Amino acid sequence: MHDSVLQALYAIGLSFAQSHELRRGAPQAGPRARDQAADQLHTLIQDIRRMILSVESDCVDPFRLVSELQALAQTIERASELRIRVWIDPAAEEILTGEEARGLVTIAREALNNCVHHARATRVVIALQRIGPRVRLSICDNGSGFDVEHRSAKGIGFAHMEDQVRKIGGRLNIQSTVGRGTDIAVDVYLEPMLTTV
Repeated sequence: MHDSVLQALYAIGLSFAQSHELRRGAPQAGPRARDQAADQLHTLIQDIRRMILSVESDCVDPFRLVSELQALAQTIERASELRIRVWIDPAAEEILTGEEARGLVTIAREALNNCVHHARATRVVIALQRIGPRVRLSICDNGSGFDVEHRSAKGIGFAHMEDQVRKIGGRLNIQSTVGRGTDIAVDVYLEPMLTTV
């Protein structure tokens, strides 16, 4: 499916390129090439809509937070000196929505990126647990830390984390001390009906 979309985009690009060339050499032929590109674009839009419906349907495998976090940790470990331990409470994973799980993986990715590129950490612990009416993702490193009072010290990575936390309706807490590492906690609050389970 992805290949067909890429091929369609390539064809549309060629049509526009031909339209440009024809407009320079033979102005009367340009509109026909533009019409052809418009038709191809319309077909592509329909294909993308079908892809979206397919992705949103029940036949797609559910997003698995545990395997995604473990795969992320393995990828980072292979590409760096970082050693990562992942601890997951199965009860916490089961009650998260797909959107919440994806958001937490994105946050973990940003945090690990900071650990490698800025904090110069060597060890990280990622934990997911249920605490009463919330699920908490925590990422703790032994890196260089920073002064949380200076907003400029947070950088783009933390801005991306804050954006993801807002999208899933959670709360972000960052604690750090220069020379003593950083602890990041993301709390996702459960729907009232789930808090009694």
